[in-house]
Parts: sequence; structure tokens; C-alpha cells
Amino acid sequence: MEEQLKEELRSGEKVLWSGKPEAFETMDQTNKQPIIRRAIIIIGMVTAFCVGYIAYALSKGTEFKPMLVVIALICAVAGALNYIFDCRKLRRMKYFITDQRIIFMVDLPKSLEYAKINSFELKEDSDGHTSILFGTHAIKAKAYKWRSLAVSDAYIDEETGYCTRFAMYAVTEAEKAKEILSRYVPV
Repeated sequence: MEEQLKEELRSGEKVLWSGKPEAFETMDQTNKQPIIRRAIIIIGMVTAFCVGYIAYALSKGTEFKPMLVVIALICAVAGALNYIFDCRKLRRMKYFITDQRIIFMVDLPKSLEYAKINSFELKEDSDGHTSILFGTHAIKAKAYKWRSLAVSDAYIDEETGYCTRFAMYAVTEAEKAKEILSRYVPV
């Protein structure tokens, strides 16, 4: 990862702060209920589809294709487990604040230019993790959505040109990061 960072840095660009998400539980207080609710909804929808398909096939006397049911069940399991995969990805995330931009990476480096940020805020969830939220949508988002905002790319609104949603989840030394960002972000 060090080599990737060196390649990503521009000529003369300096890293002023680096961090990663602090240790967190996948099913913590903030996220447990939404994870369970999402799994129940996905499983319920797929079950309804499977039952409906089987009932339709039997009532019309058409050939029943069990592979469709298997595919639907696989999709349900993958959808329910997607949140756990996001958490694994988030645990490998690295954040870098430079004198020009924010760099974040798991496998490949991505960045967010300071000129694209018009608002950011530090917020703490019910488990005591402080995240840095960028953009109006992220700042307004419920705490259980911060993880998904952190593993997705920073979204830049085409009309305004500003980042509307991105998060640095469970940041260690969040106040220090905020102090550095305040020097560079015109907020």
C-alpha cells in the first residue's frame, strides 16, 4: 500500500495526516437493527418471489425450473451478506490528508479534491465512533449509513460540482484530521 500511495502523490504533495477506521464490531448498536431489517426484507422478498413463481408454474401447468429458485436464493444470501463484505473492506481502508486533497484506498487509491468540498462535519455514532462526513447528504444521513458512504466513492453532484456524500468512518484522531481539513477546505 505504501508503494501505491507514493505513486498516487503528485509532485511536491505532502501527507499531513494518515489514519484508518478504528476497530469496530459489524453488529454494533448503531448497525445491528438495520442489518437485521435489511436481511429480513431481502429474504422476505425472495421468498415471496419463489412462492409466487412456484404457485404460478403449478397453476398454469408450465415447467417448473428449480434453477430460478436457486438463483433467487443465492441472490438473497449475497444481498444479506453484502453489508458484511462492506465491513471487511472498510477494515482495510486507509485515509490520507495531504496539502492538496484527501486520498482514500482499499485496493486502489481514490481521491477527493478540496475544491470539491463545500461542507464537512464530525459526528459520533451511538457506539462512540467519530466519522468525518462530507457533503450535505452525508451530514444528514443516519449513522448506520456512514459505513456504506465510506466504502463507496465520493459522489460529486454534476450541477454544483461539490461532493454531496462521502464519509471517513470511525476515524482515529478525528479532531486532528478536522483541524488540518479546516486549513484547506473553504467551509
